[in-house]
Amino acid sequence: MPQDSFVAYLDHAMVMLPSDAYRDVLASGFLREDFARMKEKNGVSSVLGPFSSVGVAGQNTLVQFFDAGAPHKRDFSGGLVFAFEAPGYIDRANERLAERGVEVEYDLGRRPEPGQAEEDAPPLYTMLWIDPGEGCPVTLTFDEAYPEFFDRLGAPLGPAGELYRRHYLDAVLGARHEPHHAFGDITGVTLRLRPAHAEVAMTAMEALDFKAAPGPDGTTTMHGPDHAVHLQVDEGDELEGVVALEIALTRPDLPPATHTFGDSSTLTIQEDGTARWTFAPVCAVPAS
Repeated sequence: MPQDSFVAYLDHAMVMLPSDAYRDVLASGFLREDFARMKEKNGVSSVLGPFSSVGVAGQNTLVQFFDAGAPHKRDFSGGLVFAFEAPGYIDRANERLAERGVEVEYDLGRRPEPGQAEEDAPPLYTMLWIDPGEGCPVTLTFDEAYPEFFDRLGAPLGPAGELYRRHYLDAVLGARHEPHHAFGDITGVTLRLRPAHAEVAMTAMEALDFKAAPGPDGTTTMHGPDHAVHLQVDEGDELEGVVALEIALTRPDLPPATHTFGDSSTLTIQEDGTARWTFAPVCAVPAS
């Protein structure tokens, strides 16, 4: 049963890339052979509509990249998805967000079988979608899967029915995290937002028991259970979105190196056993 406090883990970061950078990620031998598990995914999102993406996965978290050259149904540069691993939190989270005045779209995720109408398919997860405000191309969601979803995927539940992210990733990727995979997990995200949009994000995260503190380079850092979100408030005209990821590595033998993807993204393997992946946010092309 849920306790008095919330534990929302980072599940994945979504990043829109220019087409050249997206192609470089797909073609990267380093990413596929030394860094991570990777899988391309096609689907339909309630936020984006039809999409194609590629996931670059660590043990519990992943980065989901989208091609900005492909049409989507709304302006979108990226976002963050959080997950509750212990069942029974999502409705209380919805109530807590409403109490704090955060506007939320409550969505039941369904994946119909071939020939089945979507409304006839059983719900597999609940998603709370937070829109930071008018004109913001960034999304924040809090998700909770149903045990039936894990059963359908062949992913085991924890001893008390926990919905572990790593079990989900192992099932959907069809491969476990191996010793040669250097990508441990995302430990930090820098998110550029306008002041009003940052205020909504901060309110939502504080409502779900993230702790605010001064962060690096003038950011406000929201501390979750195993990660930090650095809110970079920008009053200029630079596009909002994910600008950096901090990643813990599991291979101490990996030498320092820099890997570039197009002209807008750089993955730096650092001497301290971490990596930093930077981006210049871009928006998808809205579908006509």
